[in-house]
Amino acid sequence: MNLSQLEELSLSSNHLIGNIPSQIGNLTQLQVLALGSNILQGEFPIALYDLDNLQVLDLNSNNLDSTVDMNMLFYKLKSLKYLFLSPNNLSLLTDTKVHTKFPKLSFLGLQSCNLIEFPNFLQNQDQLEILDFSSNKIAGQIPGWFLNLSVELLLCLNFSNNLLTGFDQHPLSFSWTRLKSLDLSSNKLQGPLPVPPLSTRSYLVS
Repeated sequence: MNLSQLEELSLSSNHLIGNIPSQIGNLTQLQVLALGSNILQGEFPIALYDLDNLQVLDLNSNNLDSTVDMNMLFYKLKSLKYLFLSPNNLSLLTDTKVHTKFPKLSFLGLQSCNLIEFPNFLQNQDQLEILDFSSNKIAGQIPGWFLNLSVELLLCLNFSNNLLTGFDQHPLSFSWTRLKSLDLSSNKLQGPLPVPPLSTRSYLVS
């Protein structure tokens, strides 16, 4: 915690237990923090909000149990490109304010984060390549604006294991030109299904 010039800290896939120490906030030059696939528990540490150079935050597959204010997260971490918070036992506050300047994300993993609706911060995203919202509680229709999200860059989209019923606007085909994997399985889909783009290798709607 005294390595104040450290830019990358990767401790993924070990057997780390306990809380993430608050002293992590001392590492103000960190660009990459990877703590995924451990046994970390406790709250999402507010000290992470002090790492304003952070581009990659990977807390995937731990036992963190708290609420994360996405408005504060995006307000503080303006350089963020990769965000992996799934699966933990986190709940996300996604009612982000209009004036917040959002970082442009490339990878967003929010599997099993107790989401009940499409976060409105997504409407600002046009650089996404991978988006995983699987195993949440998102109900109802996929909004029309979502189908115009990152049209030229999106590669993988996973909405499996939710409560989705269909599309607010029924497109004949999806507009994502590079999409390789689309998983809409284990939902409550009704009505016609759009045709995936020619780039698609996996299209799951079982």
